[in-house]
Amino acid sequence: MLAADELNEALGAHGGPFLLGAKISILDVQMARSAARVAAMLPYFKGVQVRRNPRWPHIEKWYTTMEARPTYGRITADFYTHFSATPLQVPFLVGPKHPDAAEMAAKLDGMDGSWSLPLPEDDGTLLEPVAPFGQSSQEARGEAAERVVHNARALAGFCARGLKDAHAQQYGSRDHTYATKYGKAIPPTQSGAEVGSTNLGSHYGGSDALVATPEVMSDILLRHCVDALLHGPTEHVRDAISSHRFSLADAKACLGYLRDRISVPRDMGGPAARQLRAHLNWVVSAVEGCPVHTESYARPSKTPKQADVM
Repeated sequence: MLAADELNEALGAHGGPFLLGAKISILDVQMARSAARVAAMLPYFKGVQVRRNPRWPHIEKWYTTMEARPTYGRITADFYTHFSATPLQVPFLVGPKHPDAAEMAAKLDGMDGSWSLPLPEDDGTLLEPVAPFGQSSQEARGEAAERVVHNARALAGFCARGLKDAHAQQYGSRDHTYATKYGKAIPPTQSGAEVGSTNLGSHYGGSDALVATPEVMSDILLRHCVDALLHGPTEHVRDAISSHRFSLADAKACLGYLRDRISVPRDMGGPAARQLRAHLNWVVSAVEGCPVHTESYARPSKTPKQADVM
């Protein structure tokens, strides 16, 4: 806290918005990596709000100025990716959760239902800012839809992993045995879901054919998700989804597995990921025929660690 106070004071003293004044320097580039992690991890693990904190207005100005730069905005991660991946990458940065962090953590990882539709516009009060990236909600939904369509075959197989592979359901499964068993050695004539993991298509050494039931179901639900992203979560889309009569438990397992492993910026930008997570939740609720917009479902209660996707 004291260090942040000193940084805020220094930024204000010479006018900012960058560390050396009006022009960006290598110091800003160097600080960006750590600053992005700090903004995500302090509220999630310690209950300290860094962004949009009136105590540090000059630090907030630094963040928003950096995010407005296309070269930075397209390579920065969102909060969820940071506090999911950092424990794997640099575990010494992560300590035990502070009791005061519970409420903020629930907002950031969707446990409080915040990953549900309709998503609020960023009016300057969101715990995780999205407005500084300069992308409208419609543009973010369009990006999410394009990424799903582009990776459609791989995503259908990846979703199936959530239902058929108990080992893959463990967050952060990166051990050598796992990588060897489920790498490009997947038999091209056999569905990945049937051998326990996932068939991501010919690009990854498998088959482009949708064979296993979890893959077929996931592919259908992802198509409906794209429809909702592009045209809205209407009653027509909801009724089309519920008409398939898919198992709610299966839909949760498959789409939830994908939702919790969307990585920013590897898979898409932060605003697009926010939209996709909420729309995946809505699709699952539509399997039950739930009212448009209002229903969602919760993430697993354990802290997630991301696996590879897309």
